[in-house]
Amino acid sequence: MAHVPKTFDRYATVYADTVRGSLGRVGGDVEHYANRKVDVLADLLTFTPTRILEFGCGVGTLTRALASRYLSARVFGVDTSEESIGIANSVPIESTSRPTYVVNEAPTLPYADASMDVVIAACVFHHIPPDERSAWYDELRRVLAPGGVCAIFEHNPLNPLTRRAVNRCPFDEDAVLLSHSEAEMDLQRAGLLHTTIRHYLFVPPPLYRFRAIERSLRWLPLGGQFVAFGNAPS
Repeated sequence: MAHVPKTFDRYATVYADTVRGSLGRVGGDVEHYANRKVDVLADLLTFTPTRILEFGCGVGTLTRALASRYLSARVFGVDTSEESIGIANSVPIESTSRPTYVVNEAPTLPYADASMDVVIAACVFHHIPPDERSAWYDELRRVLAPGGVCAIFEHNPLNPLTRRAVNRCPFDEDAVLLSHSEAEMDLQRAGLLHTTIRHYLFVPPPLYRFRAIERSLRWLPLGGQFVAFGNAPS
């Protein structure tokens, strides 16, 4: 990920506007999509986590949404972009516990083995060169406690609106999108068990009141994004 910080340092202050611009008529803002991820995660979790890590947290939109949902959890965010972490630390939060952020450019995560209940990477791996991804999957697995959950959220390359948004987004110039089957296999190679895939973002923000339909379509690999989900051995 050595190439990522310079890119996201440049876009940290305009991240939300840049995302909104790339989405065009699809609509929605970064908070909407962060909350959708939290909803998908909550649907999959069978326990209430107490320590949650977001790998590649950027300006902290998802960590704040997680802290607001899981009020008793400690939420951590790590990123290579110092500018992004600075913004994450400055945003007011209504949750009882502010996420803890760390700038990290090392090839390993700055957390102890088996120290997290849940580890999330949201639209991060498409920025990591394919030949470097395996090492980061191993790191995510390393910091997971027994029975913990790893959730990899990614853009769906089969969805034409997603591909259009990625092509329009200037900080996605380096993106190498991965398929849901690739993400699932990478989790399995890292030693995660009971892996599963859920597809979502079938319904655009203006039609979110019809979101109930997504539960019946989550098997269909045509949603805007997907999550690859697995458990660390108990």
